[in-house]
Amino acid sequence: MARKPKVLKIPEIDEKTIKNIYLMACKGSNIKEIAHYFDMSDMTLIKRMRANPKIREAYNKGKSKSIIDVSTKLFEKAMSDDPNALTAQIFFLKCKDPKNWNDRSFKQSENTSAKIPVPVFRLSDEAIREQKQKASGGRSSARTSRAKKK
Repeated sequence: MARKPKVLKIPEIDEKTIKNIYLMACKGSNIKEIAHYFDMSDMTLIKRMRANPKIREAYNKGKSKSIIDVSTKLFEKAMSDDPNALTAQIFFLKCKDPKNWNDRSFKQSENTSAKIPVPVFRLSDEAIREQKQKASGGRSSARTSRAKKK
């Protein structure tokens, strides 16, 4: 006689617990931390989230809210006139646009398959022109003069 498949019994989570999951996710708690708080394994919480879309939705909304709140505060700090805002600006740009704002880029070495970190600095066209002008002693090149005339 064949054995019956084991039926997974997942007790229901009440509305108050769902609200607490949302609030904990709003404060930045991850699934493992929330599960620990409710004395269950993270896999049990994940199974409950799969079985009850309200739980998954509460967690996802709370997580999104926490990210939006932190991002908003970071953006406000980055846009402020505070002299310490430079760090916030750099961090914000690295997180939001890592392709264009990074400290290092990796370049393939010619004689090995290893990737070697090479510092990369991205400057605006205006900053590059200023650097060229400083390097040439303040003289503008003929090419730059022609471009200005057009």
